[in-house]
Amino acid sequence: MTHRKTRSNLFKKQIDFGEVNRLRYAQNTHVPVFRLPFELLGEAFLHLVESGLRDDGTRFATGTFSFLQVCRRWNEVAVSLPQIWGWWVASAVKA
Repeated sequence: MTHRKTRSNLFKKQIDFGEVNRLRYAQNTHVPVFRLPFELLGEAFLHLVESGLRDDGTRFATGTFSFLQVCRRWNEVAVSLPQIWGWWVASAVKA
């Protein structure tokens, strides 16, 4: 296979991947939880993180931060909240 064909195939795969992502995003906008305001999602995430601390306050229970992997939007909301990362850092320092 020539270099040109290889680059062409790679470019086509990148376009296809981008189109799939765009379609997934469009599809997700119809899911009710996807339409929740950032502020409400942020409050829910803070509650999840606070409830995920073990009784001694030093470590998080397994899976506390698994909501970060649900979708890109949830990850973006969580990453934008310094309060969540404050919990994470404080827990790591105490451990």
